[in-house]
Amino acid sequence: MGSQSGSRDESLGYRTGRQESDRSPDQILSALGDGECRELLRHLTDGPSTAEELSRICDIPSSTLYRKMEKLIDGGLVTEGTEISTGGRNATLYEQRVDGVSVQIEDSEQIELETSIRANANQISGETE
Repeated sequence: MGSQSGSRDESLGYRTGRQESDRSPDQILSALGDGECRELLRHLTDGPSTAEELSRICDIPSSTLYRKMEKLIDGGLVTEGTEISTGGRNATLYEQRVDGVSVQIEDSEQIELETSIRANANQISGETE
């Protein structure tokens, strides 16, 4: 796990959900098919946000927000990190991980998805791909 100094003090911890090979197209499509998940992704395009910020901006109860974020993490669309605060409690940060998703339908049995990873993905953890 990496750490990074910056305007948000220091961040540690990083979770992307399942490994790429373990993700099914259904997980990604399910997250993208959920209106609240899409709204959360739109708000993360400007950079990492805390659960509290996202809950307030999107007017989503925190219990619902955490379920939606779990869905986005499991789909590989969002990463989760921890902002370490020297003067108070730590905060969970969420960051959009992908710039886009490409869907290719081979036949009635085969759907392939390809995600393009953001150049600054993992910024909240200081890790690089």
